[in-house]
Amino acid sequence: MNDEQQIRELLMTAAELPYDPQPPVARLLRQGQRRRTRRITLMAATAAVAVLAAGGIPATIHALRTAPGQPGGAGLFGPRPAASTGPAAAQLARFRWSKLPPSPTGRRLYPVVAWTGRELLEFGGLIKGGLADDGAAFDPATGRWHRIAGIGARHLGFADAPNVWTGRQLFVSNGLLTGLYNPATNRWTQISLPAPMRGLFATAAVWTGRDVILAGVNVTHGGLGVAAYNPATGRWRVLTPTLPAGHRAWSVAMTLTNSRLILWSMWGEKHRPSGVDVLAMGPDGTWRDVTGRWPQHRTVTAPFFTGSSILVSPSQFWCGNGCHSQSNSAFPGYFANPATLARTAIPAGPIGRLSPGYVWTGRAILAVNNTTEGTGSTGGNYHITVGPGLTALFDNSTGRWQSLPHPPGYPHAGSVAPVWNGHELLMLTAGGQLLALHG
Repeated sequence: MNDEQQIRELLMTAAELPYDPQPPVARLLRQGQRRRTRRITLMAATAAVAVLAAGGIPATIHALRTAPGQPGGAGLFGPRPAASTGPAAAQLARFRWSKLPPSPTGRRLYPVVAWTGRELLEFGGLIKGGLADDGAAFDPATGRWHRIAGIGARHLGFADAPNVWTGRQLFVSNGLLTGLYNPATNRWTQISLPAPMRGLFATAAVWTGRDVILAGVNVTHGGLGVAAYNPATGRWRVLTPTLPAGHRAWSVAMTLTNSRLILWSMWGEKHRPSGVDVLAMGPDGTWRDVTGRWPQHRTVTAPFFTGSSILVSPSQFWCGNGCHSQSNSAFPGYFANPATLARTAIPAGPIGRLSPGYVWTGRAILAVNNTTEGTGSTGGNYHITVGPGLTALFDNSTGRWQSLPHPPGYPHAGSVAPVWNGHELLMLTAGGQLLALHG
């Protein structure tokens, strides 16, 4: 309970009697109640002053002004867990891959995979014949999988949809179907999107500690939608920013820092101008254009706030919707200052050209390739080298990379990003095999 809630509780308690007297003594008791109320209210006010003084008057007044439930952006940012430290790079360098029990859901591509703090959850995905709607959970403590409830809408099943863990429930949305899964009850609650968000392709979601912020784009005509959902109240607030004229969004990425939400909107179409807009929203709910010198014509891939910097995985050339770059080289990943967005490039490393996904472990980066490598030639021949599963470690303290052992069988992970659970890396393959990189 925060200071404001304690004060309100004291004042409400002071104004109530613990019983309901009946005539003929009601009049006398009402007089006594008025005197008692004045006396206890004075005591509560005195206690409130003491609470304010102990917590700092300016800070407490600010908290009252931005309490949850206020209109606009007030109260949008709630408490979030502190960033974990994780093992040192020297420990990670000794990690090795091992096989864990396979998922009971079997082979599939693009399932939703998420870590709850206790279990690895898997839902949906693409299977032979369409979309799956089943689910399973893996508990590392017992080393066992168990079946869990699917959302029950096979034709709208989730396939690699944006998802966030709120601390109690998993929020998932693909733009057509949105739901909350509660592991404690093994139940889904379907959520209706606000009208401006319906039909958009969901591309990113973040948890503020109070609300889920969901962003989506119109894949037919271009355009952006952003809204906040409060699981406690079940209410949405539309937060869509105004983009510069002619900048229709086709892809969106987001991350949340300690003080603001940052959104990257990739705009433009084939044979037309294209670029990247960067917008930021603070606790007041106001969007500001902070594009500045942000590099244009590059995709923004999986931005992640480490607690001090924004980590962005290697990216590809962005030339607009429907435009396919002929370049086979990836732009390097980087750390961005959360206040100024100034970037510090990360060396490409042993698998840099394959655009690996970066996973932040707390003090280091694990890069895992989940794609194929393609190279061209002037003679028109095209050679494909398959290299899934290649893994490397970047020591943030020394600025150096080193290769790590390959996972068993060089598996393809089904385009699902590996999950760091605080002490090991879990990777689910397209064949349903669960692998762990651990000490």
